[in-house]
Amino acid sequence: MTDIMHEFERRRLHLEAMDKESFSHNRELFFVALQARGVTSVEIRYEGSGDSGGIEDRTVLPDGTDLSDEIMLLVADWHQEKLVTKAMPLIEALDETAMQLVEREHGGWENNEGGGGTVTFDVEPREILVEHHDYYIQRDEYSHSY
Repeated sequence: MTDIMHEFERRRLHLEAMDKESFSHNRELFFVALQARGVTSVEIRYEGSGDSGGIEDRTVLPDGTDLSDEIMLLVADWHQEKLVTKAMPLIEALDETAMQLVEREHGGWENNEGGGGTVTFDVEPREILVEHHDYYIQRDEYSHSY
């Protein structure tokens, strides 16, 4: 391996470790912030196909709870050796995290026939549940020779 390749791999592994650390911190922050606002769950629904997609709908329970105030997230940045802080409205942080989790397990989900699903932040058990489905075209072929 060349020096450049070694450096790239070192930075990639470092970013991966920082990503895990920031996710762990932000996950706890989300649940504390949601619980403080009396929220029991946030469900984010996403759909896509033909190489584009995104969030289609969001349900916050109890209905009408305001999640527009800012929170301070920890974020991993390729160009930084340490985690950096980033202010973001809580609802946007939840949206961004939801789509990152979908991409983590189902990268390219929006391509071709696409897919969709929901990401639910369930406050009481402190669980983030990703439920995903892929769309596809099925083809059955038959050949008969007589």
